[in-house]
Amino acid sequence: MNKYSTYFALEKNMKLSGQKTNRHELISAFTNHRKHSLSDLTDWEYKEFVNWLKRTFPAANSNKNSEKKQAPVVSEAEAKEADRKNKMRRKIIHIFHKMDYKKPDGSADMQHINSWAINYGHAHKNLNDYTYNELCVLVTQAEKLYNSFIKTV
Repeated sequence: MNKYSTYFALEKNMKLSGQKTNRHELISAFTNHRKHSLSDLTDWEYKEFVNWLKRTFPAANSNKNSEKKQAPVVSEAEAKEADRKNKMRRKIIHIFHKMDYKKPDGSADMQHINSWAINYGHAHKNLNDYTYNELCVLVTQAEKLYNSFIKTV
């Protein structure tokens, strides 16, 4: 099974429903113009990208036998909220990436970042389970940790 088979299935459904797709533009929009290829995405980013596509393009979820358009999975407000939360998560990941929380391939070490969020984050839960307001506080905690990391270097 192809590593990106989920994406290609979504892309096929989008094309069948008449949605014009450009993989590079979609990835660029999702990553705020930092990345342009599926292979550039980390495993975590790929999963988030697929979830973003499902939320943003309801046609991606429909199957080819269905002639009715599927109702959006989430409202526009919920999609915006999810995008805001993803931006905050990316800030936290970036801070930890600067402190060398990296895998040998250079991608962020999400296992250790999640572990930190659970053990030291104010709400003591997985990074993806934080609300937007909790993520704002968590970003501040991560920035304080980074500042103390810089002072020790």
